[in-house]
Amino acid sequence: MSTKRSQITLAILLTLISLMSTFSEQRWKTRTAIEWDVTLYYSYLPMGFFHQESQAFLWNSEEDHNQLGYYFDTIPLKMTMGMSVVWFPAYITAQMLTKPLGYKADGISPPYHLAIHFSLFLYLFWGWWALQRVWDSFGFSLPVKITGAALLLLGTNLLYYTSEETALTHSMNFILVALLLDQSIRWWESKNNRCFNAVAAILGLMILIRPVSGLFTLLPFIVGLRYHPFKAMLRELSPKLIIRAAIIIFLFFLPQMFFWKLFYGKWFLYSYGDEGFFWTNPQIFNGLFSYRKGWLIYTPLGIFMLLGLGFFIRRYRRLGVGIALFTALFIYVTFSWWCWWYGGSFGQRVMIDLYPVLSLGLLSLLSWSFTNLKVAIAAVIIATFFVCYNALLTFQYRDGLIHFDGMSKCTYNSHFMQWRAPQQHWWHTLYLPDYEAAKRGKEIYPPEEGWNEYCWGE
Repeated sequence: MSTKRSQITLAILLTLISLMSTFSEQRWKTRTAIEWDVTLYYSYLPMGFFHQESQAFLWNSEEDHNQLGYYFDTIPLKMTMGMSVVWFPAYITAQMLTKPLGYKADGISPPYHLAIHFSLFLYLFWGWWALQRVWDSFGFSLPVKITGAALLLLGTNLLYYTSEETALTHSMNFILVALLLDQSIRWWESKNNRCFNAVAAILGLMILIRPVSGLFTLLPFIVGLRYHPFKAMLRELSPKLIIRAAIIIFLFFLPQMFFWKLFYGKWFLYSYGDEGFFWTNPQIFNGLFSYRKGWLIYTPLGIFMLLGLGFFIRRYRRLGVGIALFTALFIYVTFSWWCWWYGGSFGQRVMIDLYPVLSLGLLSLLSWSFTNLKVAIAAVIIATFFVCYNALLTFQYRDGLIHFDGMSKCTYNSHFMQWRAPQQHWWHTLYLPDYEAAKRGKEIYPPEEGWNEYCWGE
């Protein structure tokens, strides 16, 4: 099978796995795709089509969070409009289909939810294809690619966010980072202006989706270390190229600035209010190891990804060191955010953004293990456990056995390897965070008397 055919075939299969998972659960039938944080990303679209005269935002009804409505406010919309740009084709499609299907063309009827939900799968194929090309550029064999891709999808929370909560930003960022790596490699190898413009455009869209994604502007420079030492790499980037990239990124963010100016009278706003970073007190240990939302607790395959960076460094020293430092910086910035557990989510959803980068470590580890039969067998056994473990946790989260933000060691232990909740009132074992205290950098879970009284082995 040719390289291109294998890339397309594997990308289709990976996308179909997520699609089959979404059909098996059918969450999109019983719950809305546009809810909670997603309403903040989505509000720009109905605002532009139906309520240009005022700020019309979406809200979830307290009585039934699946019911959406509009409210009008002068408080700036917290999220930027990047996801609305991504969803624009889906929105237009839904707009055209509402009346023929007998629904209201109001921006919140069922066709809009379905269009937003299923639009991800078109982008997802594109992202997987780009990631295959990245892996091929490093010479990974087909068995390694198939195994690595299966682990990345089935052994992490990526499966949940590409089949359940598809409208959140992290699956789209996974796609965009894969595209960014692919286009960066293609530019450094060919110096093609189209590839360079694509790199800048991808970065512009990523920043428009989540401004903190500006961190990924470092990634094209890091990719350049594969081809040149640091100083020589910088010399390859002329001032004209840097200016061109800055202009493209700025043009992507310009609509957001116009929006702020039109509605709030300022070209730039910090729309997150009293939310911010605590740079001198990053919660790295909690972010990686806590029972509340530790990445390596709920996605232990991450250990393989991190360890694999060592094998990647052995083969590509400059590039590997650059990626390792970028990973450390990403983790530091991510867990310096006041809400280091990132609200209601399955595992550390924000780490999904980094999976295309970390996949280089994962596949490097697999390549090494496949050179020795005994090591390969051990690796497959451990990997199979990770996949089964992730499947169980995904089921538990769907079924409510894993709480969206209040997990404790006690709750985790009482539900470990269980398909049904224990008979006792296990919700008393939860440790619900104090969000207001966290915004001030205080302890998020003050001691509560008797909270662990139902724990076994405590």
